[in-house]
Amino acid sequence: MGWSRLPLFRSHHYVCRRLLATRAKLSPLADAFNYHGLKTNDEQRNKTTGLFGYSVLTSPHSFQSFVKSTTEECHILCNEAISQTRVRKMVQILDDMSDALCRVADLSDCIRMLHPDEAYRYSAQKACQLIGQLVEELNTNSELYNASVRANSTSQKDKLIPDIHMDNVDKRVLGLFVADFELSGVQLQDPCRHEQFVRAASLALNYGSEFVEGCYSTVTLPSKYVANSYSDSSELIHPLSDHPDPFVRLSTYRTYYAPIDGQEKRLEQLLNARHEMAQAAGFENYAKRATLHSLAETPENINEFLEHVCRKLRPISAEVVRKQLLPIVKNSYQKITTHDNVPVNSNSKLIWPSDLPYTIGVKRQTLCSHNLADYFSLGACMEGVSQLASCLFGLRLEVVPVQPGETWHPSVIKVHVYSNKSNSIEPIGIVYCDLLDRPGKPAQDCHYTIRGGRCIFNGFYTQSYQSPIITLQLTLSPSESSATPPLLSLGQVENLFHEWGHALHSMLARTRYQHVTGTRCSTDLAELPSTLFEHFALDPRVTLEYARHWKTGQKPDSREIIALQQLSIGRGLGLSLEVSQQVCISYQKLYIYMPILHYYS
Repeated sequence: MGWSRLPLFRSHHYVCRRLLATRAKLSPLADAFNYHGLKTNDEQRNKTTGLFGYSVLTSPHSFQSFVKSTTEECHILCNEAISQTRVRKMVQILDDMSDALCRVADLSDCIRMLHPDEAYRYSAQKACQLIGQLVEELNTNSELYNASVRANSTSQKDKLIPDIHMDNVDKRVLGLFVADFELSGVQLQDPCRHEQFVRAASLALNYGSEFVEGCYSTVTLPSKYVANSYSDSSELIHPLSDHPDPFVRLSTYRTYYAPIDGQEKRLEQLLNARHEMAQAAGFENYAKRATLHSLAETPENINEFLEHVCRKLRPISAEVVRKQLLPIVKNSYQKITTHDNVPVNSNSKLIWPSDLPYTIGVKRQTLCSHNLADYFSLGACMEGVSQLASCLFGLRLEVVPVQPGETWHPSVIKVHVYSNKSNSIEPIGIVYCDLLDRPGKPAQDCHYTIRGGRCIFNGFYTQSYQSPIITLQLTLSPSESSATPPLLSLGQVENLFHEWGHALHSMLARTRYQHVTGTRCSTDLAELPSTLFEHFALDPRVTLEYARHWKTGQKPDSREIIALQQLSIGRGLGLSLEVSQQVCISYQKLYIYMPILHYYS
């Protein structure tokens, strides 16, 4: 299902002609993202709706009825599935059930993270917990599991008539449903274990939510640590890793990542609950359960892969550190050896974690000294996404007005995705773009599948297609005035393209069943389309097609083209170190779930 502190993004309804004259008009799509979306017209203003267009979601209390109606729907579907007289394929019934559950769970997960109203966040959090409990109750339902196994049997005599007509797609998806059942240990036919699993799964869900919430607790840095940079205390959104003062980098890094009261206990509770889940389901530990249906298949294989990556990267990383980054660190520390009588470690043989982003950034800037920020307004970058979607996939992006109550914040922009190859006037999907930072918004970039795409059946035949609904979350800095657009750093440009890669994956999947649509594919593969799409972002051949100066609308000139080419070269600098950091994080996660492995050092 998918995982700030600046002033609120100010919407505007009127811009004087003098301001309009100081900026270029790029395209309707680009201008909508640069200058606060589209106004709601009078006709739409009179049509109130609920979140994401669901008329039932008009208040925090409506989540309770949303969960209740979904629970009733799932019980009806469960009775249909175990009936000996059912007329639909088992896989169709299970997918209907999965669609109903995911619609509540994923939507609620999005709202609990992004809605500025605490009452909405609390209600959405409770909805997530209740649906999570319902999922595990269904996953440990022996009657439902046995009926699914019979439908999935290779023996024709064990099947009901509807399941005899399954094709390879039906069989594959039904097999995935059966595999999900067995992750809960339902095949062990032990009621005590089933109860233990449901209880542990509920605890794990609660502890996980509490831990994530704790990760976004306010972090303040007293002004005495950074002279002339902060007021009495400043709220840290992230460590100031690009600051030229090494003391500022180190102190903000240590402060931001300092232990948070109660977090260690919550983590221990989460790990214990997941371990209990795994053992109740018949697994040795949670790592064995989590990797069973992955491409790697076992924790041991993952460990071996990480060891191999480490061996390959270590000499490359050491060379980059010694020749490229250490001179920058040394120069940085030579400029300042003390700060408010606090000594700074000036050991030129070491690069602290707090130094890494700064040194890589400085080195990349030496390769590309030209300032290109004015060419990467949010609107221009969205135009790049749109051009790529059209060129590669025959898709068209169009910003549309929202109805009152449809979104959780005025800065959210609604995009319809159309197929140029279709004669239909209906979009093939909808993307809600919550891209700008605001107080209280989690500092992360992610993709939520609010509703998965799938076929709607009339008996055995497809009647229509349920279009996907997606939310994209980024934390881009809003512009300082309504006359200027948000300008993206190069890393933010890549992140924007990455998240749109996820969204387009969901748009293009067009699978028969929502259980496997878009990013609901194998976890190993979910990042592949987005990573590929991200690599287009700063390739000079692509960038020149969409990069436009926000004031003049002009393309980059010859000097800036050279800078773009240097930028493309510089992107690879430090990549080995960044991947090495990810390997360390992977090792840590693997270790806490399976500590008996021997790790490469």
